[in-house]
Amino acid sequence: MTVAAPRPELRVPMKAPQVDPERVVLGLMLADISTVKDMKDRLTAEDFSLPAHGITFKTICDLEGKGLPVDRASVLVELGKRAKADYATPGHGVTFADLDSWQEAAPSQGMAGHFAAEVRQAADRRKVREALTSARAALDGGKDLAEVAREAVTTLGTLVEQDKQTPVALTPAEEEAFWSARTSLTHVRAAARGRMASPWATLGAVLVRVLSQVGPKYVLPPTIGSHASLNLFLAIVAQSGNGKGAALGAAQDAYTLPEEVTPWPIGTGEGIASAFVRYKAGDNGEPDAHLHTTTAIVVVNEVDRLGALQDRQGSTIMSVLREAWMGESLGALNRGEPLRTGNHTYRLGLVVGVQPENAGPLLSGKEASGGTPQRFLWLPGTDPTIPDETPSAPEALAWEMPAWTTEADGFAPGRYVLDVCPAALSTIRKAHIQRQRGEGDALDGHALLCRLKVAAALGLLHGHTQVDDRDWELAGTVMAVSDRTRASVVEKLRAVDSSRNRARAVANAERSVIVAERTDEDRVRKACRAISDRLGRETGWLVHSDLRTATRRHRDYFHEAISRLIALGEVEMEEIEYNGLAGKQYRRRTTLG
Repeated sequence: MTVAAPRPELRVPMKAPQVDPERVVLGLMLADISTVKDMKDRLTAEDFSLPAHGITFKTICDLEGKGLPVDRASVLVELGKRAKADYATPGHGVTFADLDSWQEAAPSQGMAGHFAAEVRQAADRRKVREALTSARAALDGGKDLAEVAREAVTTLGTLVEQDKQTPVALTPAEEEAFWSARTSLTHVRAAARGRMASPWATLGAVLVRVLSQVGPKYVLPPTIGSHASLNLFLAIVAQSGNGKGAALGAAQDAYTLPEEVTPWPIGTGEGIASAFVRYKAGDNGEPDAHLHTTTAIVVVNEVDRLGALQDRQGSTIMSVLREAWMGESLGALNRGEPLRTGNHTYRLGLVVGVQPENAGPLLSGKEASGGTPQRFLWLPGTDPTIPDETPSAPEALAWEMPAWTTEADGFAPGRYVLDVCPAALSTIRKAHIQRQRGEGDALDGHALLCRLKVAAALGLLHGHTQVDDRDWELAGTVMAVSDRTRASVVEKLRAVDSSRNRARAVANAERSVIVAERTDEDRVRKACRAISDRLGRETGWLVHSDLRTATRRHRDYFHEAISRLIALGEVEMEEIEYNGLAGKQYRRRTTLG
């Protein structure tokens, strides 16, 4: 029996202004001079798509570099001077109203890094398009194919290497702005500090727990394809026994829930469905599948456990987890009857403890190509800023599911589609269009959906059922930490692989040396026997050339063998002169002395 979700839908309309990352960055720079210094390290004027934005960025940076004010009036005056010198449009087309609107619309300073990353990514995509367009124009113009290919590969290779760089860590000001943005976030950090746990890992665990209270009928809108699930996967990165347990405990003590969910251990891929669907005797006495619960949290203490399950013959664990993240139907035929869930009929939270050097099961090439890493929220289980003195933990707060507000007349049970702010929808749609055109990363869609899930969870934690602009912005900060954490794990894996390869190479080299030494020793001994046997057949002396010729099969080892026999006293050597030339002759000793 397939358990399906009811079909009627309810939506709450919500409107919010579009967000232009370039204008946001400029507005944040105008609002805070410390942001200018940070942006100078992250961006250049060439990263901005509009010339007016680029010249404004450079003007602000130049003023800050000279120790001059970067307020709107000062920037506008400087823009006017530069426009006059360049014979350009007054102010390079930038007005005081523009500067004012950019600054007024800018979100918190804690979001500067996120929007800077969006500006940089957009710039990289433009450079890729320009490189490909230039290459095509060169080919159409009759330029040599090999030369065009070399130039294109060089340009694209440079962009790829830049893209591989580890994401920039949040500044202390950005972190503080995030945790201070809402009372719910401040409480999470205080609860984590009171239990000596990582605030980021604790936040991830809190979000998983909150979503466990949100029924599967609550879904994200069908922005691309069908509705999206709120099922959330968390990877807590720390050494074994350090981070995951403390974060889960702190999360439990931070908020009490209407209904506690007892965590499950991980099992087989097919077994995940049994967390929700089981057999029971039907009216006719035959076993029938029924949905016995809609919510489960699965905890994997060590990522090695996933690896062990993954290595089993015929294992489906990773593919099932990818399906579960999307809220797709789970299960398979069992005892001739389907033991399956329907789409969006269950809520699954997954928490995995990840030791960086053992993270291969989640970050292998196969899993990366399938989008597994992008489905996880990666948060550090360590806290570099942990205070020397542990503060008292705050009292637990009671979290309740926010009331569902609707403007629709009447109520019909069915799916509740969380309304999402236009800024989030626009970002997701633009990225999808780029992927459809072959211009974007095929896995970006998973990362953006993960961000949207985090945004929804942050909103629910704070007490509302819509994803607003602030939720989306804050989720961007969380994802920046996630990207940074995942990149550090990838670097650790590379270092471990490199170390293993070096150790393997050294071992192979040493083995080769030992084999070579043993082989050489064996051949020297054979040469010694051949020389000794030949001299044993002589009653007198044998000149060097005759002895060497007689043992020519061992000529490569002759010198070492004869030297060893002389040193052992088994052969004696005598200097001679023959036809005016110096030479040597040898004979075997019959007695020592």
